[in-house]
Amino acid sequence: MKSKSNKINTKFSEVPVPEKYKQMILAFLQQGGPMSMDKLASLLYLADFNSYYKNLKSMSGMQYCKRKDGAEATYLLRKAK
Repeated sequence: MKSKSNKINTKFSEVPVPEKYKQMILAFLQQGGPMSMDKLASLLYLADFNSYYKNLKSMSGMQYCKRKDGAEATYLLRKAK
């Protein structure tokens, strides 16, 4: 049975910290140079998920939603519109 929600249940219960998320974005862009939004979104998700997997705490506390190109933070989706 498919869920009607597009949100991925990551159990990230922390309060989102947009400033930390911006720092993560800057770090990826400084190290990786120019990249597509899809690649950046994937790297951000993987970094957050890896942090949660290792420490049971995400770096940014952001919630992610499912997209055909991969998970993306709801914060990025709101800013892109």
